[in-house]
Amino acid sequence: MINTTAQPLALLRADVGRTYKSRPLFSLSLANMLISLFWHKICAQSIKSSNGGVAMIVNARVLHAAATGAALLLALNVGTDRAGAAFVGLSVNGTCDVGTCPATPMPFNTTVSIPFSFNVTLADGDVFNFAGTIGGSNNSDGTLINSNEDFTAEFLSGPHGTSQADTLNIDASHVWDTTLPSGCCNFSAGISGFFSPGIAGGSSVTQSVTAEGVPNKAVFGPFVDPANNPFSGSSTYTSAITGGVFDVENLYTLVFAAGAAPGSFIDINNAPTPPSVPEPASLALLGSGLLGLAFARRHRRG
Repeated sequence: MINTTAQPLALLRADVGRTYKSRPLFSLSLANMLISLFWHKICAQSIKSSNGGVAMIVNARVLHAAATGAALLLALNVGTDRAGAAFVGLSVNGTCDVGTCPATPMPFNTTVSIPFSFNVTLADGDVFNFAGTIGGSNNSDGTLINSNEDFTAEFLSGPHGTSQADTLNIDASHVWDTTLPSGCCNFSAGISGFFSPGIAGGSSVTQSVTAEGVPNKAVFGPFVDPANNPFSGSSTYTSAITGGVFDVENLYTLVFAAGAAPGSFIDINNAPTPPSVPEPASLALLGSGLLGLAFARRHRRG
């Protein structure tokens, strides 16, 4: 970022975010809280029991694993639809998945943070999950503005087992009300991230910033695996302000080279590692854990 006496300083952090098609979700911290509460409740019951204590402890462990799967399912399937939420927006390959695209102006004294996770199926049958958060803030007069997006793009499955050659275009839209004068200002932008194990060599990431409709105000990359793993970049740029609003699009091009393994991902701005989606066996484990607990209780009463 740059600060001069001739121009006010506006802070703009251009990060990246994840996505779940129009369905922001409970954060994993909530899922972890549910797991913890469930686990401690069962442990307390096992300690108090005088009969069948071993069975209770065994079933508590089983139920803990089952509760983990259940809480993850809750995190992946329960949420408030915010497809109409304003101030920020995120689209993948031209489809608006989070918020409003393009975003509407964020008022003064506003902070927004939207978690998301969703799957996208490409025309070739490859399936990807996007997960993370997108947000931003605006101070009391629009002279200190911020955008933040962190996400992972994870290859889940495809007709050939490993990925085909796939390109994913992510557009993060931000608009702020501001009192900054026309002809202003200096802004900062940046990106960081990494390619996970299992990603195919030759996969790449490129970011460009469009400000006030002018493309390529800042460009980062292409970062190519394995030569640029991890990767990062930052710069400053100057943009005019028009009509009392300032708009920015952070554009990300993620290229998965053919041969990426299921579960491999590209991380943008050090987002949390994608959680494993419970397999059907985990659901069966949940049922067996509950049945085991019921059996232990009947045994203790007998």
